[in-house]
Amino acid sequence: MDRENKEINAVHERDLDNLLQRLGVKEKFESGAFKCKFCDDVITKQNLYSILPESGGINFICDKPACVIALAEYTTEKNKNKPD
Repeated sequence: MDRENKEINAVHERDLDNLLQRLGVKEKFESGAFKCKFCDDVITKQNLYSILPESGGINFICDKPACVIALAEYTTEKNKNKPD
C-alpha cells in the first residue's frame, strides 16, 4: 500500500478565538454571521469542523457528515486541478 504524508494546519479549540481575531472575523463569527459553505447552517463553536481560506475570503464548514464528505471531495477536486 502506498502512503502519502501531508502536512495539515490545526488549531486547538482553546486557540480558536485567537485565530478568529487574527483573521479579523471574531465578532462576525460570534454573532452568527457565517454559514456552512455546503449546507448554509449557521456556524458556531459547537458545530465548526473546518475553516477554508479561499479566493481572498474565508469559508466555514460544519460538522455534519455530509458536509465533511463534501469538503473532502471539494478539496480533492480542487487539488487535481492545481498546476504542479
